[in-house]
Amino acid sequence: MSQTVRASVLFSRTPAGEAGDVAERHMWRVSWKGLWPALSLVLMPAASPGSPAPAVLTPDAGADVASRIVDQRTFSTAVLAASRERPVIVEVYADWCQFCRRQRPRLEALSREFSGRIDLVRLDADRSEALAKQLRVKGLPTLIAYRHGMALTRIDGLASKAALRALFQEYSRP
Repeated sequence: MSQTVRASVLFSRTPAGEAGDVAERHMWRVSWKGLWPALSLVLMPAASPGSPAPAVLTPDAGADVASRIVDQRTFSTAVLAASRERPVIVEVYADWCQFCRRQRPRLEALSREFSGRIDLVRLDADRSEALAKQLRVKGLPTLIAYRHGMALTRIDGLASKAALRALFQEYSRP
């Protein structure tokens, strides 16, 4: 489901305070990772020969997560069974997905606002690839709203604040 393409790119930048014709050269490793059509570009310094590769930090590390992460084992209880009591919105995401990162704070705010009326759960498409295929996820982020054990609404791609609010309001009604 996911594909990685790597290329080395040489680019120049002028350090602050130096003349415009003096440029510092850096080698960067460029990675495109993802599910079509959602692409993410990650730039990091390339390792010099003989040195260890740079560590990749997950942007969500240490972030306050107002929702639970589900996988293949917990999906039926956390989503299908739980949606019989109250609506559940599943956010299908990946750590490398820029659109997912942009949408995340909006979802967390709405999750807190509609707390007790709607459950928000997260599904990592890279770690649960088979489940993402089963849910027919074609791009990231994807939101799927469940009620009474059935998927009723789907939003593919980055959604506006208004669209997210409308989704939460629609499913918060009894």
